[in-house]
Amino acid sequence: MHEHTLIKAGQIYSRSEGLLKGQNILIKNGIIERISSSANYAPDVKVLDYSIHTIAPSFCDHHVHFFDKSRHAVKETEKALLKHGILTVYDGGDIHMTASGIRDE
Repeated sequence: MHEHTLIKAGQIYSRSEGLLKGQNILIKNGIIERISSSANYAPDVKVLDYSIHTIAPSFCDHHVHFFDKSRHAVKETEKALLKHGILTVYDGGDIHMTASGIRDE
């Protein structure tokens, strides 16, 4: 496993700064270390080229109804949501507003 990963991004969406263009994200041990326009990086850095994509933080869907609450049905719905960057959902049909954290397993 690489200690450092560099994501070359076409655009990065920042809630506080809007769209950042021509930026790279340097990740160290799974944590964002810095975002910068620098293209200088060590040769042992794993590089992911997403230069034609927009990178955004994960999303939370506050309006999901799990009518079929079987574990299989919930897992299938979570897999579909994960493909669209949604990592947390709240079941709006549950009186307890149950939250479900989705992670790519």
